[in-house]
Amino acid sequence: MEFSTHPPEPLEFGKNIDDLASRIADPFRRDLLSMETLRGTADFNGESRYVKILFEKGLSTECEVLSLEPGDTFLGIPVPMRATKFQNELKKRDIPTKKESGGITVTGTGVSFYVFEGETATICWTAMDPDANPKGD
Repeated sequence: MEFSTHPPEPLEFGKNIDDLASRIADPFRRDLLSMETLRGTADFNGESRYVKILFEKGLSTECEVLSLEPGDTFLGIPVPMRATKFQNELKKRDIPTKKESGGITVTGTGVSFYVFEGETATICWTAMDPDANPKGD
């Protein structure tokens, strides 16, 4: 899969949990104190991946693909790969990053990668403005 700075369809910011649950196979909902989560399998043009979506104030604000597979890319850069090498590849393309506890954040985009055992393992998109819906719905 080719990932970018925006979550791929069917993942989307600003949607309610029922709308996104209808797009996810085997949805599992969990209501926490200040947020809800939805987990399940999403179909991305024939490729199935396990996902987690976070909802605040009833709207989706964070979408995560919980496994990166060989052949996946982010802006043309192969993932998964060693975190340091991945960060260097982004730097070569003048894409600023910040290494944080447990991951790498692509500065100014809301995109982050969880690092497990030194390798990029998941990709997560966080809405920069949780009240904004980029598609205008």
